[in-house]
Amino acid sequence: MKDYKDTNGKLPLQLIDPIWMEGLGKVLHYGIQKYGIENEGSWKHSDEQQYIGALYRHMLEHQKGNLIDPESGLPHIEHAMFNIYAVA
Repeated sequence: MKDYKDTNGKLPLQLIDPIWMEGLGKVLHYGIQKYGIENEGSWKHSDEQQYIGALYRHMLEHQKGNLIDPESGLPHIEHAMFNIYAVA
């Protein structure tokens, strides 16, 4: 008989592909490198509109077929994901 663990009402976080978490981590790491470790958490206190504007710009570039941000070398979609994370 298999052991049964009741997961009723729990989020199925195991279904989230780790590549998304890794992408978010890459953008956070890039930000720390760009702005300095002393500013590591400063994004949490920034203006929400700043992140919404950046989200739109990264999504537009992605939609135009420009998949990689030339400044960071990371995918625009990962930057967009961070901007959603920052305003959530």
